[in-house]
Amino acid sequence: MEKITKWAPFILLATTVLASFLITFSVSRQESPVAGESAFWPANYSGLQFQNYRLIPILLTLLLIVLIYYFSRGSLGKWWALLPSLLFGLSPTVLANSHYLTTDISAALGVLLAIYTFDRYVSSPSPKRLIIAGLAFGTAELLGASTPLLIVFFVMLTTFYAATIVGRDRWNVRRMRSKKIWENILSYYGTMILILAIGLALAAYPLHLFSNLTSSQQATTGTNLYFMGKVTNVGDILDLPVIYALKEPLPVTILLLITIGLSLFNIIRAIKRKHPTFAEYLGTNFQEFSVFLFIILYLVWNIASPLNTEMRYLLPILPLVYILIATGIKKWTQDGHLLMKLCLVALLLAWFLGEVAASYPYYLSYFNELVGKDNGYRYATEANYDWGQDLGRLATFVQNNNIKTIAVDYYGGGNVNYYLGNAAVPWQSNDGDPRWKDISWLAVSASQLQLATEPLAGNTYRDPESSYAWLTNLRSPAPGMGNIPQPDYIVGTSIFIYKLEGAPGT
Repeated sequence: MEKITKWAPFILLATTVLASFLITFSVSRQESPVAGESAFWPANYSGLQFQNYRLIPILLTLLLIVLIYYFSRGSLGKWWALLPSLLFGLSPTVLANSHYLTTDISAALGVLLAIYTFDRYVSSPSPKRLIIAGLAFGTAELLGASTPLLIVFFVMLTTFYAATIVGRDRWNVRRMRSKKIWENILSYYGTMILILAIGLALAAYPLHLFSNLTSSQQATTGTNLYFMGKVTNVGDILDLPVIYALKEPLPVTILLLITIGLSLFNIIRAIKRKHPTFAEYLGTNFQEFSVFLFIILYLVWNIASPLNTEMRYLLPILPLVYILIATGIKKWTQDGHLLMKLCLVALLLAWFLGEVAASYPYYLSYFNELVGKDNGYRYATEANYDWGQDLGRLATFVQNNNIKTIAVDYYGGGNVNYYLGNAAVPWQSNDGDPRWKDISWLAVSASQLQLATEPLAGNTYRDPESSYAWLTNLRSPAPGMGNIPQPDYIVGTSIFIYKLEGAPGT
């Protein structure tokens, strides 16, 4: 029985890793290259070669799931550490993005690795752990994590920790025995600088080599996109929180709200009782505070940036959010009514797993019950719904319906001619009604259609000929935000098919 208890958490962790791999691998094989992968789709690569390259981010995701477990186990224990691993490994956002050749997953791995090794060094300093923390910081840079943000984070974390030393030893300060205290504080800053120096030295040259690739993947800032009923090129401070609320599974959001409520209650109680003080809290909950601090910094960093409306931008902090959720839920269950609370958690997890199963294989276009899985394009497109993942499914549709010629207005990273051959005719709104060229089928990506037909906001400009006016006149959209001309078919979730019958203009 002891052996079963000993190995059960690792078996459950392995099950989560295996489930995440099988789902992600299957989804990857069904999806064409997306817009964020354009740089990785050279003309001489076959589809099979491209799919093989996608194994790299998949393996990084599996490594990240395991790292989440070991990061959490020290403070949560071997059983509760399974919760953040499960929430991350089977998150629809992770399953949607973990096979794409972008820096989103690798950046998440780098962030967690840097925080984990830095916390380990602070908790028990040694030359070995210092070098490991420096190497981890450099690795995080190479994996796509924001170098300036991590530097600000480490400086602030060191400052908070140094402040606790002064607070803890304030009686020594008053007795004029502060020299040793300040030596300790300066040593922490010195080792932090050394950690950063090791990391920067490791990453400086490779970062120079990969700078062009990184900039190409982050070049969406300043372009038009569709979000919440309007086409805009300027972001809003609430955009990222809104998209999180709409795309995060509701049972996970409920767990998060419980955690936030408990945290606020404990903060108010501590202020009233003047215990524990912040220094006392930090002395026993340094890892928890470091996780919280990075989440806040990251959100401020990204919310202040224009057009950060895509759920994938939250991937670097999702592991940390789930770790905080597990921490809060564990404390909540320890406040009494254990069985009832565990049953509620089990019910929420069953709901979560059911959501994941029901959404297969369309995780990129997943929206929770607040929106409905078939209505997501009405709220946001591009990497939140349509990144070009359904081009292969369009090829299957064309073949199954024996379509000889189809006009295609496609948004994504795939090669239309590679998938559809001579059957595809590249098309745009300003090309007019395809029936003038004896083409009776039209395929339009959701992202393209929303950019063309939805109201403009601010100083956004659109050529009148690019508004698909002929299509909206032919099939007037139903009233309401984000509605489109009613398609005859939907391929996957993101490509709308119109069968145009009769003479042009009718």
